[in-house]
Amino acid sequence: GFALVQLSDSRALDVLVDLLADTEKTARAGAARAIAHAGGPASELLLRLKIHLGDSSPEVMGECFSGFLRINPKLAIPRVAQFLGHQSEDLGCEAALALGESRSQKAFPLLKKQAQRKNGRDYEGVLLTAIGLLSLPEAVDYLLSVVASPDEGAAGGAIRALSHCRAPQAF
Repeated sequence: GFALVQLSDSRALDVLVDLLADTEKTARAGAARAIAHAGGPASELLLRLKIHLGDSSPEVMGECFSGFLRINPKLAIPRVAQFLGHQSEDLGCEAALALGESRSQKAFPLLKKQAQRKNGRDYEGVLLTAIGLLSLPEAVDYLLSVVASPDEGAAGGAIRALSHCRAPQAF
């Protein structure tokens, strides 16, 4: 499927739609990644549909979130952010990481709001990592404030998250 996308073959999306429904999660995740790579309105619609329908694998959903965010960040950010408070912590983690990888300033307040809620320690660490992935000055400031907090667990997570900041000018 990915090769057909690379070759701009008109059959690419036909093949990828079938792979998006495959029984193997690696095939579904790869199909979502290839659909995002193809880009365009049809790819956006396929990813949105898959997000609405859901998937038993959080990793597949994570690929759909990431792809949707790359194709149409303005529309995707609020829709992906809805999954931050999902009952499945794994799905919330995938949404958080996809938002962090978007490096969008609009994702920061959404991630920060979720990080300030009472979350499990593992999910809190993922949220802090996602904030670090944003590599925004305000994200760095927030992580530094968490480092200075009396919560040692959160402070350690914030220190680890700071290592993910990729923009030197953020420091």
